[in-house]
Amino acid sequence: MPILCPGIFDSMLGLDLWTYSQLNPLFINPFKDFSKLVNLSYEAKRVGAIILGGGMPKHHVLIANSYRGGVDAAIQITLDRPEGGGASGAPLEEAISWGKIKTRKNLVTLVGDATVLFPIITLGALENARK
Repeated sequence: MPILCPGIFDSMLGLDLWTYSQLNPLFINPFKDFSKLVNLSYEAKRVGAIILGGGMPKHHVLIANSYRGGVDAAIQITLDRPEGGGASGAPLEEAISWGKIKTRKNLVTLVGDATVLFPIITLGALENARK
């Protein structure tokens, strides 16, 4: 599975990559990453999303899936709250009206630290898969 990061320039890593590219050959094409993300989403029979945090990565994954009518299932682990109105704290149900998510079922938003909760969820899923 490819690693896609269409929003890489909106980060400290993006700034470091730009600085590096001033003296060294480095070519990153965020449009190609986004196109690949949209194509993977559009061609999939079903799509699930695991969103750690939110913001730009959440937006890119969900908007890419709007071309196929939305994701089928999603889990978001975030420390952000919805009251501030930012993408990181927005409940997944909000994305239904935008066509980024198909239905209310199979959605889970956990308010907590992803570095703690995600490994616990992953371990639980692996244990369940072994049964």
